[in-house]
Formats: sequence, C-alpha cells, structure tokens
Amino acid sequence: MTKWARTLLLVAGLAVVLGWKATLSYRDHGAARAEAGAAGCASEPGDDDRPAEILTRVDNADEPLMLVPASVLAGASLPSPGGIEGRIRLWEAVFGEYDNNYIIIFNRERPGVIYDAIFDLPGRKQAVITRLRPMLKTLDQISRKSADPLAEINERPDGPELAALYQKFAYLHNPEKFARAALPGHIGSLRGRKNELIQAYQLAAPYLPVMEEMFRDQGLPPDLTRLVFVESMFDRRARSSAGAVGVWQFLPSAARPYLVMTTAIDERRDPIAATRAAAYILKRDHQRLKTWPLAVTAYNAGTARMIKAMNRTGADSLAQLINEYDYRDIGFSVENFYAKLIAVIRVEKKLGLKNQLSPVAATPLDYDLVSLPRAYTLNQLSRELGMSTTILVSMNPAWTDAVENSWTAAPKGYLLRVPKGSIELVKATLGIIDTAPLPGGVTAGSPPALIPTSSVLEVRGTDLK
Repeated sequence: MTKWARTLLLVAGLAVVLGWKATLSYRDHGAARAEAGAAGCASEPGDDDRPAEILTRVDNADEPLMLVPASVLAGASLPSPGGIEGRIRLWEAVFGEYDNNYIIIFNRERPGVIYDAIFDLPGRKQAVITRLRPMLKTLDQISRKSADPLAEINERPDGPELAALYQKFAYLHNPEKFARAALPGHIGSLRGRKNELIQAYQLAAPYLPVMEEMFRDQGLPPDLTRLVFVESMFDRRARSSAGAVGVWQFLPSAARPYLVMTTAIDERRDPIAATRAAAYILKRDHQRLKTWPLAVTAYNAGTARMIKAMNRTGADSLAQLINEYDYRDIGFSVENFYAKLIAVIRVEKKLGLKNQLSPVAATPLDYDLVSLPRAYTLNQLSRELGMSTTILVSMNPAWTDAVENSWTAAPKGYLLRVPKGSIELVKATLGIIDTAPLPGGVTAGSPPALIPTSSVLEVRGTDLK
C-alpha cells in the first residue's frame, strides 16, 4: 500500500469517528452514550431478533463494540433504549391491541414474556394462572434433568402447549428461569386499555397542539406531551389516592413551586397551566440526569429517589438501573413508566390516532379574558352573565370544587375565561372599564400558551373573601 493510500484510509477513518461523535453531540447531555450502553443488556426478550435496520454497530475508540439503536444515531426525539424492549412490547399490547374487556397475563420479572390474553369472564384469570404455575414447574424439572428438553417435551401428551411456553423463555439461559417464573407474585395481569387510549386522544384533541408548542418553546421533544396519557388518560379530574391531581398528576408538594394552589384555584386541574409546569420539571431533570429515559422516570419516581438509585448502582442508563437496583422504592410502576410512554407513542403512530382526531369547531381554548373586578361565586357569574355554569366551569378548569359548588368565590383579579366574542358584553355587564392592561402583557387575543391560566399568581387565602 502506498503512502498516499495509507493517508487516505487514515483520513476516512477519522471522518467516521468524528461523524459519530458529532451525532452524540447533537443529542444533548450525552444521552446517546447512556442508551448505547443499555443496548447491550439482553435483559428482555427480542433484543437480539429485532429488524436489522433498528440496530447499528458503532466502533468507538474509547469503548468496546456496541449495539446502538439507529433512532439514537438519527437524533430521534425520544430513544427506545436497549434492555427495555420487552417492557415496551407489553405496554404496546396493553394500549394498542386489547380493549378493557381483555386481561393480559405476563411475567412480572420479564414483562416481555406474555403468556396469554383472555376475555374477562368471572374466575377465568385465576383459572389460567392456576394452570400456568404447574406447567412452569414441569418445565423447570424437565430443563434441569434432560439433555434435550424440547424433545422430551414433544413426547408428552401436553407437549404442544408446553413447547409453546418453553419457547417464550428460549432467549434466557438462566437455569432458574422456570422456577422463578412460577414463584408467587411473578405472574402478573393487566387489563387492556386500547379503547381508553382512543377516547383519551379525543379528549386531548383541543389541547395537544398547544401543549406540543409549549414543549418546543422550551427545547423539549413534543412527544413528551404523551405522558398525559400514561399519567391520567387525559382525565382533567383525575385524582390519585396519594393526592395527585389533573392530567399531569401533580402532587401538592411538586406543584406548589410552579402552580397556584388555593381554596379557589388549583392550576393542577388546568391542562395548559400544568403542562407549563411539567415542561419545566422535565427540562430540569434532563439537565440533571442527562438522558430522557432517566428524566422521564424521575417524573414518576422523584428526582431525589432516582439520584439515590443511580448513586447506589453506578447506573447511567435506565436498563442498568432496573437490572441492578433491588430496593423496594423502585417498583414495577417506576420501572415501566418510560416503557409506557414509548408504547403510547408507537401505538399513536400504528393506529394513526393523531390523524383520526375529529376537528373541533369550538374548544375550551377559544376564549376571551376578563379580569374580575371583585370576587364572584359561580352562581353569581352565571346569573349576571347569562351563561350556564357548565360553560363557565368547562372554560375555567383551574377552579376547585369549592368554586364549582359556589362554596367559595373566584377571587378579584382572576382572569375569567369567557366564550370568544363575548368580551364586550361581559365587560359591560360586570361594569369593567379598560384602564389597565392584563397581567404580564397578556391581551384578550393572546395565544393560550402565553396566558397565565389563573393570572392571580400572588393570590392567597386572604384574597378569597
């Protein structure tokens, strides 16, 4: 080989390395390195048999040869890291394949192992689990004693059924795999939610474009807005047993730094105000944790808990954290939170949910704003404005139950939302004279993403009298 040929080869090799490093730099905060490390973790079924175009080999001078999802190299907004693909497939089945009259039976330790999906009839789930456990124990005995387990299985009267179950674990080489699968608590069940997800997209139709724009303005992937389906199926009145409220399921302690919470106003109930707060929290956690899988999981688990788990394990990827962290404070819900998000995004594309959203002529975001000159109860507003309480409540979702039931008044200075085009009539009725601009430079024509939903950021209990 001539000197010039060797030089050209060296330059070409350097260009490949630099091009790869540039791709990593494009994905903020080193996320690609963490997901690349996770891609080598064969902790879930199917990581090795995915289509060839999904995996790309990268030769890094500083690290051994790795399998990197092609979506990472392409700068995709949210990666699907290796090591959790089985979990994602489980939730794709939950959200995209089965309605809520079906129950999915699966392996809780290896969620990608789905045993069955059955129509929900009284006692049927327990019957399936009762039959499944002895089958797993039989496979455990055969696999430990036989040199050719599959051949022995096929000679049995129940061979076809046992063989199908045996193949679900073929990717695992742990001799304890069947014994562990048969343990109490290792067989789980989930109800299908496909019909719920389709209905939730209809509820979210007026809000999603505004929410996506708010996330883009913060430099965040708009796909993150789909967390509202994971959290609440876009139920604006959702309230958990722990006190989390709204489509983003904010706990009071998490919400107070960013949202108004008084006896009259609870901005956790307002999808737009809560989206603003969620964007801030997700952006902050991504800056701290460096990857979207970890940052999104922190939204569910809490940032402090995630940092503690990462410090204990030395993990820098979600798959590594799940595999190595054995403490109870990171349970099934936390481990599967990011997988649920990716599953929802995939199902949305598979079912074309975004394209099927029916156009809405008038939405809760088509409104004018009026600053209340004094405190009003809902019944007083309804009487004086000649508007139904239903319309006023739907347009002002941050109101608490106390306001909706006229036990407490909406405070002076609250930016009341009224149907678009009615502002002059409302002003005349309430005796409002336009002498001062709305707070923060907001005007009646301001886009919803720019409007502070309650616009009484300093209102406290003393202002509600």
